[in-house]
Order: sequence, then structure tokens, then C-alpha cells
Amino acid sequence: MKLWSMRTGSWKFLWIAQATLVYSCAAVPPAPVAPQRPSYSSDVTTTAPRTLEVEAGVFIDDEDMVDTPFAIKWGATETAELFVGWSPYVRVALREADESGVGDFVLGTRVRFLEEGPRRPAAAFQLTTKLPAADKDSGLGTGLVDFFGAAIVTKAFDRTTVNGFYQLGVLSDPAGGNVILEHDLAIAVGHPIVQNLGGFTELSVILTPNQNNEAVLWTLGMGYVVHPNVAFDSAVFVGLTDDTSRFAITFGTTVNVGRIGRWFQDDRGAK
Repeated sequence: MKLWSMRTGSWKFLWIAQATLVYSCAAVPPAPVAPQRPSYSSDVTTTAPRTLEVEAGVFIDDEDMVDTPFAIKWGATETAELFVGWSPYVRVALREADESGVGDFVLGTRVRFLEEGPRRPAAAFQLTTKLPAADKDSGLGTGLVDFFGAAIVTKAFDRTTVNGFYQLGVLSDPAGGNVILEHDLAIAVGHPIVQNLGGFTELSVILTPNQNNEAVLWTLGMGYVVHPNVAFDSAVFVGLTDDTSRFAITFGTTVNVGRIGRWFQDDRGAK
């Protein structure tokens, strides 16, 4: 959920030190960030229209799993964004040996169809498709396509924000049987701590009845906005059931690099 928003005054949020992004931020007027990390759930905020936003992070758990989630988001309109995600490096600890490689691709969109009112929450839906890129023979992925659809509501109560998230996953069965249904539920509460620093807590439940899996996670995290278009985040995850890691940490960043249309205009002007 969003831990902090330049627009609403409520609060959410690795490392990006690439010279290309620094140059882009300097050359193109950026917009306030709309992070969707490090919580499990998404919230109703979307990337500012016609701007590009980058999220990057590192995730490490107590079973020696390492993930490096990376996402590029584009604000299609005032209320909709498109995004693509990928993990350039994933490592998992198997019984025989550790395996590492690239992760799967994720393509999706999030659309806010209801704005928040005095007595109603803001609401959005999110559609996501996972495309296989990870090596299934190494145990890094299933090699199959999965689909997800989510409903999201967010409501601010004074300075505290509450976010509700439900997602239905339609997963391909690696054994070639019927599809596997996954139910993801999460509720998160965020609150400012001091200026530009906020915290959140989240309870997430991931249910896969076909496989008798029930993962429950408790998350505690915070985010710090160093500039309106740059935010850093960190979080700890505690597994409350046997179907998830007992402990994990993540840290990352979100950077809005500016308006795409402005880049094209500058290119034409240079010619």
C-alpha cells in the first residue's frame, strides 16, 4: 500500500544509481513518485500521466533465496498505468544445490475507477500476466503462463491510510491438470512518522486450496522520500505459517524519471 503520497499526504516506497536515470531526472521535469513497493499488496495510486517510473529492489529470506525485482511503469492517463516487471537475478536454495538465473516477466495494468470521497474509499482493479522466462529445469519457475486479477480499495482516515487488496490467480498446472486457483488477501495500514518518513504494517494471506498451501505473512516497513520524485524503502517479513519463509528483508527505491512526451519533443527540437 502507499505509505506516502505527495497528493494525499498519506504513506509507501533500492537502489538506483545509474547515470542514465540521474541524467533523465535532471533533463526532464519529474513528477511525484507513486511507489507500489515494498508491501505485498498494491494500492489505488497510479504513475503520473505520461511519465515513466522505475522501481528496483533486493529481497533476501532466511532460506538463502535472493530476488531482485525490477519494474518500469508508465502513466497512461490520470487514473491508469501500464507496467512490466522482471527479476534480472534470482537465487533459490534447493536440496541438491543452489540455483540462480533470471526470473519471469510480469505484464500488467492498474486502473483507478473510483475516486475517494468523504464516505467512500477509492477503488481500482489490477490485471497481471506472468510470462515464463526463468529456467524451469533449475526450479526458478514453472515455465507456464499465469493470470491474476485484483480488486483494491484505499481510504484515508485523517493521517492514517487503510488499504484492502484481494487477488485471484489462475495458475497453470505444471502437471498438466486443471488450472490452480490462488487467493491473495491483504490489509495494510500506513501512517506518517516524521516529515518525509512513514511506516506501514500489513497482514497478507496467500491461499492455494488445490495444493493445500496457506501462507500468512506479517510485514513491517517504512519509506523515505528524499526528493518528490525519489523514494527509498525497506521492510521485514515474518512468516506465520509453515508454507512461507520464517523471515525476510527487502530494500529498494522508486524514481519518477519524467514525461515521455517531453523527451520526444526535445529530440525533434534538436533536429
